[in-house]
Amino acid sequence: MSCAKAFLFFFNFIYLGVSAAIIFVAAWVIKKYGDITKITTDTYTLVPCGILVGIGVLIFITALCGCCGTCRDNKCCLSTFFALLLIVFALEVTAGVMGYVYKDKAKEFVNDGFIDAIKHYDYEDSSLDKAVDDLQSKLKCCGSHGPIDWIKYGQHHHPPHSCFSDHYSPYTEGCLDKITDDVKKNLSYVLGTAIGVAVLQLLGMIVACYLMCCSRESGYLRLEGGIRV
Repeated sequence: MSCAKAFLFFFNFIYLGVSAAIIFVAAWVIKKYGDITKITTDTYTLVPCGILVGIGVLIFITALCGCCGTCRDNKCCLSTFFALLLIVFALEVTAGVMGYVYKDKAKEFVNDGFIDAIKHYDYEDSSLDKAVDDLQSKLKCCGSHGPIDWIKYGQHHHPPHSCFSDHYSPYTEGCLDKITDDVKKNLSYVLGTAIGVAVLQLLGMIVACYLMCCSRESGYLRLEGGIRV
């Protein structure tokens, strides 16, 4: 019993850290790739990041319920903790499946939106022009597949200043490939962390069930002669 409580305390402490990390990563992705929403033809490109923020907040609430239930040995709090863990686990699986299914379509939407933005780019200080310039400057890329996109589709048939690291040579890598490479580079870390968190969640649910069962059994103990047996 005491070992189970100690594990649950440790689990909830780790869970609090995980919630903060998830919210931080989602906010970082939104900040870094926020300009994509102005360029892509699909307005739901960064929806998975919003889901991650929601999951992070729910994980934080779950950890608080777990701490409360463990400290007070409260069956109601432990039941809520188990239910929230199950909901978070289901949301994570759903987000993972959606991300896998949606990845090719998202890439297509970004490409189509970028080409459309190039066609309407007119070197004026519009929000779309600024989004394109910011994205190319941050990622050090040019066009969707390369500078050739500006020559083929641009009104002036020449890359804008944000495509150049200096006044002579433009960036040769396309922004679509740059974004894809960044995602692939960090995907193994994300998957490894997700698997570790999922294993912890399953262990947390098992321990919560064990503590709930122990709490249920103690409810049937009777006092005989003033001593609990």
